This record gives sequence, C-alpha cells and structure tokens, in this order.
Amino acid sequence: MNATRRSMLALLAGVAIGVAGVEALQAQQAKAPPAYVISNIDVTDPAGYQPFVEAFPATLVPYRAHFLARGGKTQSFAGEAPKRVAIIAFNNMEDALNWRNSEALQKIMPMREGKATYLMNFAVEGVSEAQEPAVGTSTPPAK
Repeated sequence: MNATRRSMLALLAGVAIGVAGVEALQAQQAKAPPAYVISNIDVTDPAGYQPFVEAFPATLVPYRAHFLARGGKTQSFAGEAPKRVAIIAFNNMEDALNWRNSEALQKIMPMREGKATYLMNFAVEGVSEAQEPAVGTSTPPAK
C-alpha cells in the first residue's frame, strides 16, 4: 500500500473517531429536566425555627440547588392560602432525592421539631429545556 493511501485511511479513521466522540459527548450532555422541591410550612415558633433556617442553605450546596422562593408573600387564587412557601430548584430529580436523603439535611431536621410542620412537601420534575414554550397558543406543548 502506498503512502498516499495509508495517509488517506488514517485521515478517514481520525474523522470517524472524531465523529463518534462528538456523538458520545452530545449523548452525555442530554440533560434531565430540572426538579423542584416545594414546601408549605406552618411555623409555630419563629424564634425557635431561626437556627434551622440559618443551617438549611448549607445542605443545598453539594447539590448546586438554590431557592426560587423562600417565605415570601403569597396570593391564593383558589383554596386555602399557604402558610410559608419554599421552592428549591435542583438540576434534576436525582439530585433532589439525594439531597432529601442526605446526612446533612437529616442532621438538622430535629432543629425544626415543635417549631414548624410541613403541611405539604414534595418534589416535581420540571419541563425540559428542549421543550418549546407554549406562549401564545391555546394547546399544550407536544410531549
């Protein structure tokens, strides 16, 4: 086999390996939808609850989570108004579940006992970033 053919085969093999590598990276980058932990909390002892409030954010750091709402003003449109709402954003449901079961969170949970009660506490998977927004339409977006 002459040198030109060997060079051409090596070039084609390199291109094929490069294409396969790019496809593998894109598959790895397919993001799971975000997840949100939503809580409705009845705080019965605000002063006693404060140490829990101060310790809580550190439990979110390893999961790169952040608050979207934390005890702000609410307005009920139907049903009973919530007491104190917290919404925490996670990159995906797995991170939300791992945080909820984390040693750091479990360690501080006793700090809120007798001071606050979860009226509602759940995680919900959000809409994938790849989904088109439904703004200006009367039909829901395709799944």
